[in-house]
Amino acid sequence: MLRLTFLACLCLPGCIDVPELGSAVPDWVDASDYPELVSLDGVQAGLPPGEAAEDLEDELTARASRLRRKAGELNRPVVDPNTRARMSDGVQP
Repeated sequence: MLRLTFLACLCLPGCIDVPELGSAVPDWVDASDYPELVSLDGVQAGLPPGEAAEDLEDELTARASRLRRKAGELNRPVVDPNTRARMSDGVQP
């Protein structure tokens, strides 16, 4: 029965009418030329000049350092060893 249901689900998409998409595309799309291909050589021209790039690098390095310090603080144990020992002594198996 499960196989028959699976087969029916596979066949159902074949029963729908797909509209013609040719009429949905405007005429100007077919009449237009392909876009001009542009070289990507000048993409790096938008980067900041030397001093600004160094400032940006210093800022990013400082931010990375702060994030690493925060991550280190989050990796500390939640309960300090003295409290953990007191908790263990208080619970008798």
